[in-house]
Amino acid sequence: MALPPIASRQEWLVARRELLAQEKALTRQRDAVNAQRRRLPMVKVDKEYVFQGPDGKTSLLDLFEGRRLTTSLSLPSHARHWPASPATVTATTGGSRSIPRTTPPSATISTPPSMSESVAPVEFNYRNKEELIAAGMKDYLLGDGPANSVFLRAGNDVFHTYSAYARGLDLLNLPALFLDLTPFGRQEDWEDSPAGWPQKPTYG
Repeated sequence: MALPPIASRQEWLVARRELLAQEKALTRQRDAVNAQRRRLPMVKVDKEYVFQGPDGKTSLLDLFEGRRLTTSLSLPSHARHWPASPATVTATTGGSRSIPRTTPPSATISTPPSMSESVAPVEFNYRNKEELIAAGMKDYLLGDGPANSVFLRAGNDVFHTYSAYARGLDLLNLPALFLDLTPFGRQEDWEDSPAGWPQKPTYG
């Protein structure tokens, strides 16, 4: 197995400081993207969504449980790196700054969205079926896919404010982020790694 090159502590420090400068730039860029996300408009949800919960059927509005925000995370059935079972998890927060310790988030588990054309026209990461095929993303036409959507409640009205798909959910995938800090990374074939690094097919 290939290994990282061996260096002196001083050589390592020089290389680490060069990387640190890039990490700081990435953090500032992420802050800028977050600021732009906070300025996105929102769309009123007029469709009546019905969820099957432990106490029977419930609406999207009911999922808020009186709170202002809710975020729905849909995990694909083939997910291997997510520390949860395949399901849609909806967590609600009590305020606009942080989750109060006295108000823990609630969770609702339901069936993940399907990519079957018999259910609805295929769309993933803001691309339709033809665009996905043209981009070489046929894998996303199989089964269900990961997604995260955010909703805001104003009175009895619910608004959709944000959605992300696929690698747009990386910041929620804590195990993968930890692997990114290791020499071999996630060990998936899409990564740009030195020759000889252990890698495997991402969806193999």
